[in-house]
Amino acid sequence: MPSLEKVRFVSSGGEGTLLAIQLAKAYTGKHKVAKIEGGYHGSHDYANVSVHPPLELAGDATSPRAYPMQGD
Repeated sequence: MPSLEKVRFVSSGGEGTLLAIQLAKAYTGKHKVAKIEGGYHGSHDYANVSVHPPLELAGDATSPRAYPMQGD
């Protein structure tokens, strides 16, 4: 693709999302990222929040609370 100047191959999707988030934060200078509530975005500190929150602890659907991922 003519618009791609560099491509980075990674070992996993989790590594890919981690590097993409770090790149976006460095490029924009912003510290917050958005993710889909209940979605899995890899297993790293930026994404291990609200993967499968208990509904009674997740809060209102229009303003959900972040809930740390719990181990099995």
